[in-house]
Amino acid sequence: MLNCESTEENEENSKAFSKSTIECLRKADATKFGDIFPLMFWPLFGDSLLPHSIKLSLKKGDFKRNSSFLIGTVVNDGTVVPIVMKNNPKQSMIIVLHEFKRKNVKKLINYYFSNVNGSNLNESTWAFYNAFTDISFRCPSAYFAKILSQFNSIYQYIFARKPNVNINPFKKSGFEPGHHDEMPFTFGMVPDAEDFAVSMHWMKMLTHFAKHGKLPWQSYQNSNPQKSPFYKFIGDPQNNEVILSDIYTTCEKLFPEIFKKMY
Repeated sequence: MLNCESTEENEENSKAFSKSTIECLRKADATKFGDIFPLMFWPLFGDSLLPHSIKLSLKKGDFKRNSSFLIGTVVNDGTVVPIVMKNNPKQSMIIVLHEFKRKNVKKLINYYFSNVNGSNLNESTWAFYNAFTDISFRCPSAYFAKILSQFNSIYQYIFARKPNVNINPFKKSGFEPGHHDEMPFTFGMVPDAEDFAVSMHWMKMLTHFAKHGKLPWQSYQNSNPQKSPFYKFIGDPQNNEVILSDIYTTCEKLFPEIFKKMY
């Protein structure tokens, strides 16, 4: 699609791009990448662009230092995953966890569904989305933030603004804000006037961080790691608030094998 194929690709490592391919991709028309959607692509490593896997790079400490990072998630990022059994979110989560090759399926199911009324579909659906949000978004972000925080300033947020007009391709009515809901706000591409004012506030915050590397709430380094500060963005400058989250405690409990081997 981008005409960047090359005969110079390393035949011994089909996952690696040649230097000419990388240069071509860097110069490609960015608008053409939209034609590739909804195909899914994953990071490749083993070439000059990414010589090592992300996991190995983090473990080796091979990442940027003495800088600032803004890391966050959407309240209900788990909405990106379809509930394959509409009337049984719990069984759907078991299927999803096996598909993702998780080893501690029973432990995860018990943690998120043990206090859920199985006959209440709305309650079970929330448990499904909450579980997948933690497993695939919050905990990986927490892992990433904790490692980077050794040498960098980390600011964290939770995007909690429910759009008035939902143009989300992953729309899950009644469970907003979900995965991708922050993107229209990030680029001012919202059709509603009130949402546009919120979008301007959100973009101003992001550009301020890009310019100054600081934000008006406590960074991860200067906080209790068990109760880490997150800026909860709901779109109202008067009511946005900094909350103390125990997501690190939750993630270390669910994935001790990951968090104990971070350093």
